[in-house]
Amino acid sequence: MTYLRNAWYMAAWSDELGDQPLVRTVLEMPLLLYRKQETRDVVAFLDRCPHRFAPLSLGRRIGDDFQCGYHGLRFNSEGQCVYNHFAKAIPSAAKLRTFPVIEQDHMVWVWTGTGAPASREAIPRFPFHTDPALRCVFGTTLTRADYRLISDNLMDLTHTAFLHPEFGGEHYVPKCRAWEEHGSIYADHLIASMPDIFGSSGSITETDRMRWTAPSTHLLESHVTMLDESRFSFTIPSAHVLTPESQTATHYFWSSAVDRDSPLSNEDLVAGLRRAFDVQDKPMIEAVQQRMQGHELWDLSPVMLPPDAGSVLVRRALQKLIDAEAAATA
Repeated sequence: MTYLRNAWYMAAWSDELGDQPLVRTVLEMPLLLYRKQETRDVVAFLDRCPHRFAPLSLGRRIGDDFQCGYHGLRFNSEGQCVYNHFAKAIPSAAKLRTFPVIEQDHMVWVWTGTGAPASREAIPRFPFHTDPALRCVFGTTLTRADYRLISDNLMDLTHTAFLHPEFGGEHYVPKCRAWEEHGSIYADHLIASMPDIFGSSGSITETDRMRWTAPSTHLLESHVTMLDESRFSFTIPSAHVLTPESQTATHYFWSSAVDRDSPLSNEDLVAGLRRAFDVQDKPMIEAVQQRMQGHELWDLSPVMLPPDAGSVLVRRALQKLIDAEAAATA
């Protein structure tokens, strides 16, 4: 498996970066992320000293600089070596690889390519993260599986009938359709009527629309209407952003929001989401990864069902981008 490298990948939630630096592996590259003391801008560089390849995160921070804990080379936030304890001369090759960073919508994104980064407009927006009318919760799950398997899971929500009883369970039998539009892949799951999962004795209609944007960002909007005299409707937005750590491990960044006056507490909302992602989805996806024994999906000749259309479109679109990038590099 190869990655799409000329792309923005999510590296952290904004709240993860306080006074302490954060080490996170992205596309098999260990990154050291931290905020500058005065501007609070985020810095990201490769957590590997170019001398003996020690993790700079095992050294010490001096202002906005980092000093290697092995032989003392010190690097500034631009990745330049600014101090050599054993000589006045600084080796010209003593530089760190730095990564462009954009912070928006409570998310920190890094550009993993080697060329000029794409503009800010290339990053999907999540306005519900900062909407004052909503309460938003955020979380991260490290899943020991190929990020494409998690994307498959997100683009085909029919697994809800077996993995997520609290979200409809066996009553979640939707009509599905998938299509490509303006570079994104959409998958709709429509249920005309099922018992109210929110606690009343009535029923609801639900439309779940998932939108994928390359390389690995998913936005889910669940639109629910009460099938009673009130015909009350509401929409629950949620983000599902996948950043590969390696070929068999993925940082799964997730969020969701409810109305500020919702009776559902933030703690209950997080507990429900963690149950769905950590207790129900994660073990199954990791088991799939193990059973595939390192093979690519198509090499195993999978049986395809109609709801797989969204995940197939995503895999084809992603591979097309990866192949085009490889051809341009060659």
